[in-house]
Amino acid sequence: MNYLTNILTSYFKEITKLEGVLVTIDSFIKYTQANLDSPSERNYTELISTYRDLSQLQGGDNLYWTGQKFSYSLSELKDDAFYIASRECCYGIAQTYEIFESFLKSFLVELLQHKREYLELISNDESLTLNSTDDFRDLVNQFQKRGKNNKKFFWLFRKISDFYKRHEKENIWNYNMADWYDLMSEVRHAIIHNRQHFTDKVKTSIARNRNQIIFERYFNVEKSTDSGLIIVDRLKTGELINLFNQFAFLIWKSVSLDCGLELDYR
Repeated sequence: MNYLTNILTSYFKEITKLEGVLVTIDSFIKYTQANLDSPSERNYTELISTYRDLSQLQGGDNLYWTGQKFSYSLSELKDDAFYIASRECCYGIAQTYEIFESFLKSFLVELLQHKREYLELISNDESLTLNSTDDFRDLVNQFQKRGKNNKKFFWLFRKISDFYKRHEKENIWNYNMADWYDLMSEVRHAIIHNRQHFTDKVKTSIARNRNQIIFERYFNVEKSTDSGLIIVDRLKTGELINLFNQFAFLIWKSVSLDCGLELDYR
């Protein structure tokens, strides 16, 4: 029995649910867009934002208008539906990245518990005490912090698996998967921390190796802001999620082969 297979299965289960939700949201948006009344200035959505004064301890009315309001007319919604869908897809890519990162950690925790000889690649602390899964998880978390964008994890996979070392670069897409993952890290950072803006870090990342070609294959940059806005549609999002799946499978297959474990997933 391959003790790593459950980790891969759990990853696929969570990622499939995420993609299913994205497909559902995209379908709702397209259905709504197709069934709107004839474009007009009639508002489809209206709201005002409010706040409460946390220091108003004496009681009384404590709900105030910020002075800001939001509305979407039917004509605006028809025009902006694509951008609404793109934002959800961007968040979906960011969540995929987080799920994949959790997979990497869980995978290594499981591997190290069964193959303690690999511990010397992570730590030379002879006094290290590892009595529980939590101890291994703490060790993996510490190891992760020694490199940016999970680079140490991929370094470790190269050390323990010649199969991974080869196919990280020699694969059906001819991508360097570590470079691709580094690009996804910068895109995810721009989505979460810079509200999809095409930041200098992303520009620097796509300038390396073949990342410009890869970026332009999946993303567009909308010039509606000074920096530009990262745009992606649902189909390209699906392709990117599938690439994360392929990378997860490669890691599982590579380490399983080099550990002499059964390839029992398919």
